[in-house]
Amino acid sequence: MHITPLPILGNSSKILFRQTSILDYSHDLYKTFSHERYYGSHQFNSPVLHIKDIDLIKKITVKSFDQFVDRNGSITEDVDPLIGKSLLNLKGQRWRDMRAILSPSFTSSKMKMMFELISECAKEFTKYFEKQNKTLFEVEMKDIFTRYTNDAIATVAFGFKCNSVENENNEFYKMAKEATKFSGTAFLKFFLYSCIPKLSKFLKLRLIPTPAATFFRRIVKDTLNKREKEGLIRPDMIHLLMEARTGIIVNDDSYVPDAGFAATTESKILHSETKPKLKLSDEDITAQALIFISGGFETSSTLMSFIAYELAMNEEIQKKLQMEIDKTLYKCNGKLTYEAVHKMKYMDMVVSET
Repeated sequence: MHITPLPILGNSSKILFRQTSILDYSHDLYKTFSHERYYGSHQFNSPVLHIKDIDLIKKITVKSFDQFVDRNGSITEDVDPLIGKSLLNLKGQRWRDMRAILSPSFTSSKMKMMFELISECAKEFTKYFEKQNKTLFEVEMKDIFTRYTNDAIATVAFGFKCNSVENENNEFYKMAKEATKFSGTAFLKFFLYSCIPKLSKFLKLRLIPTPAATFFRRIVKDTLNKREKEGLIRPDMIHLLMEARTGIIVNDDSYVPDAGFAATTESKILHSETKPKLKLSDEDITAQALIFISGGFETSSTLMSFIAYELAMNEEIQKKLQMEIDKTLYKCNGKLTYEAVHKMKYMDMVVSET
């Protein structure tokens, strides 16, 4: 089952001419094929398979991931190195090797390690509002949440600390906004890559602006040099990739709650002395760290904005959630833990439903 495509434009004409949003387009497709487990459409000239069935999604992305290689990304590293070298665009054995390196970063034990870093960002975020000492304080929710997610990504993926609520114009925040901007010329470049990839390669169009790419390369290089010289260890993505580069993969056997679909199965490899098949360069590490920006910068802040809206519109839900938060913090003596968050059933319901 699929939607009949138009020449060249496929099924993307309504999105291209701004007659509908990607979200509404996806929702309409979902309703059109309400009884199907999967269905097809065309993104310009490329056929796209949409998977609806949850079990099938898990089978493809987790259990049988190694059978579904080579994404349809057409951006190669000779045109845009940071996008071309990311896991999203790698192909064949190189993709398999990179995925094997990155997967241990998303186990429950590694998430628990990184939880402390995100918690620190939350504390700084809270302190900012406490310092205002006002009964009523007006903010633009999307902006304030984007600044929080920016700080969380900076500390977890790049080992870089920045308080974007206090320091509104810090360079990391500005460059992250540039790297994720999807309007104007950026949209036109994406359209050309999707519709006429050969022309895009010939013109050597880069999706990430040069100033942003240069900035993130410098951040990663400086961090790597500092840690290698001083022997610094910090529980973040950079550290995990540094371990992978040297061939050391450590498995933490301590008990942690199962993060469900959000986490991968714990690695069974202990202190492997063998060198990884894929040699990770500074550029490779930067490319993988950038996935966090493209995957989490706008998405997480948008979700948080919708949660804030729904809680404002549903006061009884807000009160019930606040009671659970207060109860959890009381049990933790004011210091939230990874395990405590997993016990917050109502919080999980609110986030999941939003």
